[in-house]
Amino acid sequence: MKKVQGIKTKLLDSLQKFGPAMLPVIAMIPIGGLLLGLGVMMQNTTFIEALPLLGTDVVQLIAGLFQAIGNLIIGNLPIIFACAISFGLSKQDGIAGFSGMIGYLTFITAMGYLGKIDTEAVAKSSGAYTTILGIPTLQTGVFGGMAIGLLVAFLYKKFKDSKLPKAFSFFQGKRFVAIITVVASILLAVMFLVVWPPIQSGIEFFSTKVVDPNTSFGLFTYGIVNYLLVPFGLQHLWYPPFLFQFGSYTTVAGEVVHGDLAMFIAQLADGVPVTAGVYSGVFLTVGVCIGTALAIAKEARPENRKKTLGLYIAGMITVFCTGITEPIEFTFLFSCFPLYLVHCIMKAVAFPVMSFLNVHIASSFCGGLMDYLVYGVFQQAPGWFWVIPMNVAFAAFDYYLIRFLIRKFNFQTPGREKQLAEQTDSIILEDQLPALVLTALGGKENISSLDACATRLRVKFMDKQKFDQKQVSHLGASGVMELGNTTQIIFGTKALSLKEQIQAIIEGKVIPSSSESNTNEKVQTEDSFEEFVVPIEGELLSLSQVPDKVFSEEMMGPGFAIDPISGEVVSPVDGKILEVFPTKHAISILSEKGKEVLIHIGIETVGLQGIPFDILIEKDQIIKKGQPLATVDLEYIKEHAASAICSIVFTNSTHQKVELKKRGNVKLREKDFFSFQDKLSY
Repeated sequence: MKKVQGIKTKLLDSLQKFGPAMLPVIAMIPIGGLLLGLGVMMQNTTFIEALPLLGTDVVQLIAGLFQAIGNLIIGNLPIIFACAISFGLSKQDGIAGFSGMIGYLTFITAMGYLGKIDTEAVAKSSGAYTTILGIPTLQTGVFGGMAIGLLVAFLYKKFKDSKLPKAFSFFQGKRFVAIITVVASILLAVMFLVVWPPIQSGIEFFSTKVVDPNTSFGLFTYGIVNYLLVPFGLQHLWYPPFLFQFGSYTTVAGEVVHGDLAMFIAQLADGVPVTAGVYSGVFLTVGVCIGTALAIAKEARPENRKKTLGLYIAGMITVFCTGITEPIEFTFLFSCFPLYLVHCIMKAVAFPVMSFLNVHIASSFCGGLMDYLVYGVFQQAPGWFWVIPMNVAFAAFDYYLIRFLIRKFNFQTPGREKQLAEQTDSIILEDQLPALVLTALGGKENISSLDACATRLRVKFMDKQKFDQKQVSHLGASGVMELGNTTQIIFGTKALSLKEQIQAIIEGKVIPSSSESNTNEKVQTEDSFEEFVVPIEGELLSLSQVPDKVFSEEMMGPGFAIDPISGEVVSPVDGKILEVFPTKHAISILSEKGKEVLIHIGIETVGLQGIPFDILIEKDQIIKKGQPLATVDLEYIKEHAASAICSIVFTNSTHQKVELKKRGNVKLREKDFFSFQDKLSY
């Protein structure tokens, strides 16, 4: 049993690597599809008649160029898959990507030569053979590219540190990976010539009988499997073959194209009735997700409704524009899986419904606004006008269904708990987020591997006990999931850039803060003296005494705290106001010597909506130390927030420590109460 579990875990870990490895392909497909769609649209006679400007030589030249480049990308996805998977599964080493390209070219050439496939055989094959980059070969589609990618990743891992006899030392190491790839690709080609024809027949049976896009059951099966794989990040293994491999159409010119998207574009270009674009149910994802989000917000406790709706606003904008659903779905997936299952069924039902309405719109990614405009509206695709009313209908039905289920089974969706967690009570500046997340992950020493896909970080830890799950939620993660030995942390669309920034910190690279670009004129020197005064009257505390880990563990930088006895807040230093936060509970100052000072008033005061704060200054205003910044109703804060303790943090001085010179009460504008010490002196 233990051995089976180990194999299962290892398999899951391997499969999860595919998502990040395929991200470059996933990013390129919409670009290629967009250019292809625009090129075809601009050459459409109906559009030219309506807008004669499109018929000019210059516009038609541009349209032809768009179509040619789009065809280049969409028509050569196998080699793009080969290079991307090779690169992504080999620690993003350029030699692996190069080997993937060489391997794929060798692979298709060997299959063509050994299989005696020529242009005449391609013409007579009805799709079994094809021509890629001018090379007649066996039609293996994206599967051939994936196979080469996996092969190169294996060879890279095995031979990147290889040693050869001294006379051949020039060819050892990573250079040998490309060399051995050529040999291995020839052997793989021989194997494919034997095994691929029956596999191809099996694929054809699967795509036309089991998941037949011409039947309601087949379309529903496609949808439900796709959406149930989303929590595991494995949907990238499911949908590409359907969009870019399964099915075929022979153009007027006699060329055979494969995959729903290529067939759709080819049929538009030929001016024949469009039968492709069968997965148009994806365009109703917007309505289902927005209906679910609004239902959850409505069913939140009255005092939490605004906060819950605020939690979903960004997710609703994301799904509308891009079709990416995770920022909404991961807020309730883990706490309420039965509701997520109903949500998936609703999205899957959309596929047969759109088929019944005879809607045929292709998609190159997730069915967001851009896909709808380019492949639906601009192309006047069959049934394009149904998308908006059906989204409204699905949103309304889903809204009332989800509300009923939440009440019926008392599901604990966001906002129904007595106290809605403050996701970002402490002010988290965008440039500080990578360092704070890295700290929550347990530091760079605790990370065995770090990767990311479109919406989530994928981390393997040396010691999972050091991972602070509560803290990453506080920093904006909408969910955490364990899959095999990998922990997935859902940060939405910023996950990939966040991973790159964290990786840069791990590698010791300097990441400039946004404020540094504004302070180039004022160079901060370690030894330059700068006088600070007490900004709030009260009891002087060390940051370790603040009941908030972001401050107490100095995640944002060193500083001090004050338990106030007066509501007057003054500037601790001469400088300029960098930011007054919208909820008025925090002010950021840039001192004349280049120190960034954050004054955070109270704990969990972001939810007070600015009520107890009267701000006396504005952004970019020049200020003097001791100048009033704000007045605060301390009694209101003590009654409605967790604590009135104020934290004063130096956010760009992480290399220093703050040493308090006194304890107990300090008076407003009092001087000489702390000093900076370099951490190296500790």
